[in-house]
Amino acid sequence: MRLVIDYGRCALSVDGDTVPAPSAIGVVAIEACEFFAAGSIGNDQEYFAFSHTTLINRRGFVYNYVKFRVDADGTVTARAMYLEPDDYEVTMDEEFSTRIDDGKGAGAAAFFIPR
Repeated sequence: MRLVIDYGRCALSVDGDTVPAPSAIGVVAIEACEFFAAGSIGNDQEYFAFSHTTLINRRGFVYNYVKFRVDADGTVTARAMYLEPDDYEVTMDEEFSTRIDDGKGAGAAAFFIPR
């Protein structure tokens, strides 16, 4: 399964402030995930989570780590961080939030299974 997320249509929070999101689209293959039933770890509703890490060159090499959470109510959260390769120091930390696309233009995240 894959997730396609239009970051430009998400709410973006940086250091607790809402800022304009960049015009960017991400496609992530979901190779492993975890499911948590409601109340299993203090969570109000069930959700599943997965992450992806890619080495990128952005003014020097960094790991681009993104952790996704998809709640039962359709909320999708993507926390993106840049980590230094030598000591994993966090040099960027952002959180995008949206909903699963309802087919009518609401929500900036969609899941699909490639053929």
